[in-house]
Amino acid sequence: MNKTTGAWLTRFSWPKVFCLGVLCGLLVCSVLGRHIARTGYYRNFLRFGGGHQLDPTFFPTASQMKAVIESQCKKEQVLVLVGGSSVMFGAGQPVRYLWTKRLNQELGPGYCVVNLAVPAGGFAGYASVALEIVGNEYKRKLLLTDTDFPLDPADGMLWYKHMFWDAYYKDMLNHSIVTRTRERLAHVLKGYNGRKDKERNQIEQTRLGMLLDGYLYFNDLWTYVHYNYMQTRYYLSYAPRRHWA
Repeated sequence: MNKTTGAWLTRFSWPKVFCLGVLCGLLVCSVLGRHIARTGYYRNFLRFGGGHQLDPTFFPTASQMKAVIESQCKKEQVLVLVGGSSVMFGAGQPVRYLWTKRLNQELGPGYCVVNLAVPAGGFAGYASVALEIVGNEYKRKLLLTDTDFPLDPADGMLWYKHMFWDAYYKDMLNHSIVTRTRERLAHVLKGYNGRKDKERNQIEQTRLGMLLDGYLYFNDLWTYVHYNYMQTRYYLSYAPRRHWA
């Protein structure tokens, strides 16, 4: 090793190499996440069950929900988004007899029914956020939901707030069918004052996480990897290579 090479290695020490590698990795992951966010890769999506089961390691992003709808529904169809609780989700119904699947068959090819209801969900949730995101792209649309729970805050129930804030920080709501985004946000933030400290901390952590992900798109990359290759919990209904018909 000559003196020139040795001096270069001294200036460009291993800590610098490590930091450069981390930054390059972050950039690559962010670029991949942004690309994946535009693809509707969920196979045979009918509801959040089976291979699309929600758990602490798998929560869909706003951009993925947009991609799911756009990959399944044509612009000339009537878009029917189903939201709400496990009643609308179809708890206890096998996929073969799922009521939203039957509804789509009864309505005919002019309609496209997408079930975005979740267990213990409410009126403001995945379906309402999705309707805001894609509402302007479909001339005719419907939102079906139940009212078993009291009316939620505008950003949804505590467990599912990530969808609203993900869409908000990705700038997917500014041109939505709801034109009072700032007023709505002010109303949402005002409602936090009456919550317990633990709940407020959870909400703030969710908002911070979604703020960062609005730039980095790491969640889009992670859910793709989790869904297709590296699910952290494995049993029959989670097998990544099964077809969910």
